[in-house]
Amino acid sequence: MASRLSFEERARVEALRAAGVAVATMARRLGRDPSPICRELTRNSRGGGYDAAVAQRLADRRALRPKTPKLAEDRFLAAMVRERQAMRWSPHAISADLHCASRRVCAETIYAACYDRHGSRGLPQDAWRLLPRRCRRRKPRRRAARKPCALGDFKPVSRRSAVAGRRSEPGHWEGDLIIGAGNRSAAVTLVERFSR
Repeated sequence: MASRLSFEERARVEALRAAGVAVATMARRLGRDPSPICRELTRNSRGGGYDAAVAQRLADRRALRPKTPKLAEDRFLAAMVRERQAMRWSPHAISADLHCASRRVCAETIYAACYDRHGSRGLPQDAWRLLPRRCRRRKPRRRAARKPCALGDFKPVSRRSAVAGRRSEPGHWEGDLIIGAGNRSAAVTLVERFSR
């Protein structure tokens, strides 16, 4: 995740903006990607101008924690979410539908409100019962660990050693696997590189 812009970076953005420098050039000079610079200018420009001090104050205010949950803050939006939940829509479908109606709430916010035990996030305590899978607890979201290869520790042909490629010494094997339709059959071939 990219770090927030510092005040010094915002001051440089202000100076470069006043000089009429393009966003891509600003990003290159700051060593950043152009998209956060563009978002920064869009979010914090007032009256066509950009002020670093005002931008820093607005960013600090947005970063304050704890924030009031979105559905608790906007009761009308929470009612719209509950109405769609009653129709057994998934949080992703609710989010997409509300986005079309120019109301923004992400699916993760809906999930967090559904699984809130105290009902303080804008939805009732038992809102999880209206989810399509009706699980009482949410499974932890983890990054998918890389699955080990079913063939074990093998080297692809591209990483074969030069000695094996020249076939100058015995002991180097080359294998191939063919899996049949529906994984019902398989054929494996092993060839010793030196003798073939």
